[in-house]
Amino acid sequence: GIIVSVVLSSLSVKLWNLGVRGLAMSSAVSVFVVATVLCIYLQNKIKFLNIKLLAHFIKICVATSLMALIVISIKYFLSDISIIVRLIFAFIGGVLVYTASLFVLKVEELSEVIRWKK
Repeated sequence: GIIVSVVLSSLSVKLWNLGVRGLAMSSAVSVFVVATVLCIYLQNKIKFLNIKLLAHFIKICVATSLMALIVISIKYFLSDISIIVRLIFAFIGGVLVYTASLFVLKVEELSEVIRWKK
């Protein structure tokens, strides 16, 4: 975990010029890597994880990552317009991509929300 954090922190600050945001991102990624490794280790030792729950968690992580990518892209590509307009586009784009991702990945809670609205 420390090695991943050091490597990502160095890359984000020196190579990608992301500054403090890069440090925060690299810390989050390294914690995710450590958590994943620990979960795999515990699963092999004591079989504590439900595979369905793990698959569900991965689907939500993928949908969240896609949403974040779209929101950051909108912020970057629309940098020459008003911040309010960028915020509105980022919000709408993020919600649409997240919802579409949940639908494509067949996350069960989305169908429950759709049924509840009816």
